[in-house]
Amino acid sequence: MALVSGALIGAAVRGTDGRKAKIRLRRKNVEKLLSAQFPICLVLVHAPSSDRPQLFFRFVDAGFSTTLAALLSDGGNSIVIRSSDLLDWGKFGEELTRATTPGFVERTRSVARRTW
Repeated sequence: MALVSGALIGAAVRGTDGRKAKIRLRRKNVEKLLSAQFPICLVLVHAPSSDRPQLFFRFVDAGFSTTLAALLSDGGNSIVIRSSDLLDWGKFGEELTRATTPGFVERTRSVARRTW
């Protein structure tokens, strides 16, 4: 008998078919990302043509939570996230391992709370 263990992770997926790989997150979206009590990532699907879409992502870590929390502390309504703010999909496995290590979520939430 094999024991299968797993971790719960979340993903907020946004897509664009515009020329530039960027999305806009509203304040409510940012609040949800920062309040997650599990590892969560933002995924950007960029499909400007019928060719294969490009995928970018970023787990909400200490650095990204600071960027997102700045919107809340400044009283803004939205933030633009570009592909350059995210990571290439090829790094997902490595980042997933990091995001599911014990204490990751707690450290991230602690940093976010200090920012806003």
